Amino acid sequence: MLAAEKKAGFRAWMEKRRAWLDARCRLPDIAYATYGLLAIGWDIGAPDKPVRYQKLVWNEDRQDLTDYSHQWQPSPFTGAEFPGWTPDEVACAVCEWFISRDQENKP
Repeated sequence: MLAAEKKAGFRAWMEKRRAWLDARCRLPDIAYATYGLLAIGWDIGAPDKPVRYQKLVWNEDRQDLTDYSHQWQPSPFTGAEFPGWTPDEVACAVCEWFISRDQENKP
């Protein structure tokens, strides 16, 4: 098993699998939260990395904002700006930034 895990093909498959899981907010080492129209992905173990966000999309069948666009974008914030905050609090801050940014771009 260990020999197979060292092969380039297996490592490439694992990278694709990790990206798929991350896009769907399912990686165990990332804190995910939603607030308003955004979901955030926060790598608490790497505070220098940006807190990422993706817009929620409307799922007509479920009549809910439950599906994700699977398109992560970096926010202007890093995890270092939120010491002691919960993922829900960070999601709220990122959502407030996102809404204010959109308001600034409207005519």
